[in-house]
Amino acid sequence: MSRRRRRRGRVRRTGWPGQHRHRFGLRDRRRDPEHEAVEAISFTGSTPVGKYLANNSGMKELTLELGGNDPTIVWDDTDLEQAAVQVVGGACSNAGQVCNSVERVIVPERIEDEFVEHLVDACEDLVVGDPFEEGTNIASMVDDSQFDDVVELFEATVDAGATVECGGNYGGDLGPRTFEPTVLSGVTPDMPAAKEETFGPLVPVITVEDFEEALAEANNTNYGLEAGLFTQDIDRAKRAADTIDAGGVNINTVSGFRADHMPYGGFKDSGVGKEGIKYAVEHFSREKLVGFHQGFNA
Repeated sequence: MSRRRRRRGRVRRTGWPGQHRHRFGLRDRRRDPEHEAVEAISFTGSTPVGKYLANNSGMKELTLELGGNDPTIVWDDTDLEQAAVQVVGGACSNAGQVCNSVERVIVPERIEDEFVEHLVDACEDLVVGDPFEEGTNIASMVDDSQFDDVVELFEATVDAGATVECGGNYGGDLGPRTFEPTVLSGVTPDMPAAKEETFGPLVPVITVEDFEEALAEANNTNYGLEAGLFTQDIDRAKRAADTIDAGGVNINTVSGFRADHMPYGGFKDSGVGKEGIKYAVEHFSREKLVGFHQGFNA
């Protein structure tokens, strides 16, 4: 979830006896997460609110699923066209408003031009329009604030020297709060689209000279939610799995892959704990030992 978005809090009763779902914002200090009625907290949202909960919830059980700046590495031993289709899908699904969407695309410099061409083709295949139309792939963003954040980040990245390979249009005839799928080349690690969580349909491409630099760039963030790697080299895949500091590393798919039964959750500013069916049950349960020993007859 975008680190810029804030919501006022509210409590809703769920279907489970004694349980509530609470939407919490930084201004909701009157709702004390240390209250004795609260035994466990599961929060999905911004990193600032997550840190507030972590610092003010005492010894409660805590699961935080926060922001991300998720990298996907595409190496030169994979099918670049197929990888590009997955990368664009992972970056632009739900208009990019997914915490584990592809936020940074890392490729060897020697394949940048070819891969960018495939990214452009994949973006141009997406349909921008009415979300109620069956064939629409990209529609308006959730609200004006989020749309304005993406526009600001995009413009700042272009001003810093990135090249718009396709897209780059927003609002106007596209519709309110609508941003075209956009591929940016020439992106460097210090540019806003590389440093910050975008939460929009941008595909920033960062080039590296070798695989060690690719791994270093993947870790060049305060976040650590998910990562992806396309390669046909098992040793390279193992190296990435060991080195990338993220809660999940997906081989031959993008960072955005998720299944409900898998442990899902990040490191660093992306949160603590894991989501998923088994892990949610454990989080909202308490483990108790009951021991029976040999007794004595009266």
